[in-house]
Amino acid sequence: MERLKKIEVVEQAAVSEEITSSIEGTQITADFIMRNFGVEGGMSVIRSSLVRLYTLLDGFDATHVGLYAYFRSWRNSSDESRLNTVWHGKDYMQLQTGLGVRAFNARLKVLVRVGLITEIPKSSNSQRMFYYVHDPLSRDQFIEKYPDEVREFARKREILANKNKENRENMRLADLAAIKEVRDSSE
Repeated sequence: MERLKKIEVVEQAAVSEEITSSIEGTQITADFIMRNFGVEGGMSVIRSSLVRLYTLLDGFDATHVGLYAYFRSWRNSSDESRLNTVWHGKDYMQLQTGLGVRAFNARLKVLVRVGLITEIPKSSNSQRMFYYVHDPLSRDQFIEKYPDEVREFARKREILANKNKENRENMRLADLAAIKEVRDSSE
């Protein structure tokens, strides 16, 4: 990976900043930064249902949450005709996310399967897509739509709670035995 050796900030007629780097003479402008990295302080807000409930679905884990948040950070929110759409190609998004082709495509496939992303073929090339980013279900909507997954989590959670209770009791008994051993040896 090439390193940035020098960055110079140049003001341009009170319109924008221009950053000149020594990476093969590439000029990185404020426009470039805005188009690729967003506004300073920008954020992508996601519902807790995505983090805590969608992960109950088969094949959906925290890495899918991350990719969804990435898509959400790019979805258009200003142009009414393109609302909630992402126009970047997969190659660009793979480059920026750091995911390889297979990892990106596998996670995207799951996001499509669970209804968080819809792929829409571009009219100019049906092999290329743009993406409609849906809001996740609310907590109550998710529980209504996926009751079996919620019940299975409750069952596994109960097993875990019982195991933890048993472990705590075993540790308590071991601590009491250690205390008794010290007490008995000091008498």
